[in-house]
Amino acid sequence: MKKLVLFIVLFLSNFSFAQNIAIQSFESSGDTWTPMTLSTPACTNGSDRWDYSTTLSSINPSDGSQFWGIQDLNGNCGGSGFESISLPDVDVSSCTNVTFSFDYNAIGYDNGDDIKYELFYDGISQGQTVVVNGNSNFSTGGWVTETINIPATVTNVSVIIFVKQNGGSDYAGIDNVRLDGNCAACGGLSAEPTTNATSLTTANIGCFNADINWSGGNGANVLIVMSTSAISGTPSDGVHYNASSAFGSGDILNAGEYVVFNGANSTATVSITGLTMGTTYFIQIFEYNGTMINCEENYLTGGTTTSFITLNGCATSTPQITSILYNSCNGGAEGTDEIFTFTTGSDPLDIDDISINYPTSGVPDYCNTGCGANTNLNNPTYVNDLNTMAGCTVFAYANPIPPNSDVMVFTGNPPSTVLDYSSQCGSSNLPVYVIFNNNTATLGRFSNSSSSPRTLIVDFGNGMADTVSYIATSQAQNDGATVNFDAAGNPTYFISNNCVYPLPVKLGDFYLQNETDATTIFWSTLSETKCDYFEVQKSTDGINYKKKKKINATGNSVREVKYKFTDSKIIDGVSYYRLKQVDFDGKNDYSYPISTIHDNTSIFYSNNLIYLSIPKAKVNQTYLVNIYNLSGQLVKTVYTNGNSTINWSN
Repeated sequence: MKKLVLFIVLFLSNFSFAQNIAIQSFESSGDTWTPMTLSTPACTNGSDRWDYSTTLSSINPSDGSQFWGIQDLNGNCGGSGFESISLPDVDVSSCTNVTFSFDYNAIGYDNGDDIKYELFYDGISQGQTVVVNGNSNFSTGGWVTETINIPATVTNVSVIIFVKQNGGSDYAGIDNVRLDGNCAACGGLSAEPTTNATSLTTANIGCFNADINWSGGNGANVLIVMSTSAISGTPSDGVHYNASSAFGSGDILNAGEYVVFNGANSTATVSITGLTMGTTYFIQIFEYNGTMINCEENYLTGGTTTSFITLNGCATSTPQITSILYNSCNGGAEGTDEIFTFTTGSDPLDIDDISINYPTSGVPDYCNTGCGANTNLNNPTYVNDLNTMAGCTVFAYANPIPPNSDVMVFTGNPPSTVLDYSSQCGSSNLPVYVIFNNNTATLGRFSNSSSSPRTLIVDFGNGMADTVSYIATSQAQNDGATVNFDAAGNPTYFISNNCVYPLPVKLGDFYLQNETDATTIFWSTLSETKCDYFEVQKSTDGINYKKKKKINATGNSVREVKYKFTDSKIIDGVSYYRLKQVDFDGKNDYSYPISTIHDNTSIFYSNNLIYLSIPKAKVNQTYLVNIYNLSGQLVKTVYTNGNSTINWSN
């Protein structure tokens, strides 16, 4: 009896059960593989369905109480192409014997009805696998489970499941999408750091952007949070927060408090975009230790804080169409391979507000309300393919699209060709945001041979619209024929080699350095296309600028080129600088402004006393000093003639 008991104990001690790492089973609660991104929002319209379901024809959930139901996608829900379900990266680095699996069910699948999926290992596509290739009213006969073993070297896994269906009597279901494996148990929180970051500062503040710099404490990592009001939230131990340097896009710590950076303490700087001019922003940085996400994170609360105000006086702008590639490099797929671009202007732009009216007769409008299946979508697979080809993240999808962004609209979903934008890697103005028309028709959206004007109209919502016209015969009707438009809508024609639309000159660095009697402006470009020269401009009010110097550009380059200019005619007070970049064809663009103060003002705080010194204060000149707390509230007003000691205890 003792031997039998011993045998059982040894057997149990050497047997391990696989555990669930992440699951999306389309239930009302409990799913952990989130967030789920849909190519078309959930929709039920009559017999058409792309939605959570409890039953559909003879299909019931494979597990739980709900599944994802699909019927007649080329009707009122979805489009004629593939619809998709995208699930984000899951960290499996602490797990072994990892498997991916999902259940699928199909009834009445004919030619053109398909189900397939695409796994990504550490962001790299593993290709698409077809599990249902519909023909002659094919049915799976019930739920089928697809299972894939994940290589041990993989640390992150994501997936996109694609479904295409074209008939009202065709049904399908997806359920129980999951990752399983033997994972190291969470050993608890790492040691909490004991020293907060110091010297939290901002630099290169513009109307819509700013840099955050810090000197780290003794945590291995930092979490940086930004808001337009004083930050009150604190990160929770054992929780991972996703960050985005585009303000408003990262995880939320508390209402209106967005994570803009989560990474190594040694990074020491991050550039933030998507800001609003003339607005006060509050920043708080939290030190933490821990490498196993959603497990070991131990945050030191009461993090260092600061605040800043973005510049005012930058000209506001509305969305503007900037170019059309109206002759694609695939003559058999003009309708899916044409492109146009626009800029968003000074406010975020909701894709659901956009309505596109193409020049070609018979081509429908594309919008997300009132256009049926002719919608404006994301295509994560094609975006990943573009970035893989480039070798860096050039393109991204976001809704809303941040202000002052470049946007590329692809007329097909997907286009037939993956274009190479590797020359843009490293640019400070990335990403370029993308929109895909839900279209697989090959009829061209634009004319590439007409001698009559062709007009593109885009309504951006909220009373904003732009209209441009071009004449295709204004240049040779070659593949890659493209037209650019300036702010007034005047066209400039050229040929885009290999149909890769040449994105504009991309700035790398743009900063200044004060000296005793001069200011030196430094900038660099990471790529140039037909760039003629730069004009350094200066302003004392941030609105009215005057030319200081013309600097010839390299012209065309895919490497970093550095420039500088020294302004020896400095003035007391604030000076603003910006760059005007001019192409050979006369088209121009402006950088964001940067500023400096040349008055040697100093402020020092000690023992409830604030010491203020303005060495270059004018005789008989009174200065107004406003003091604000971290909530942005005015707490004290002081008048001084240039040198004062302010008693803060009063």
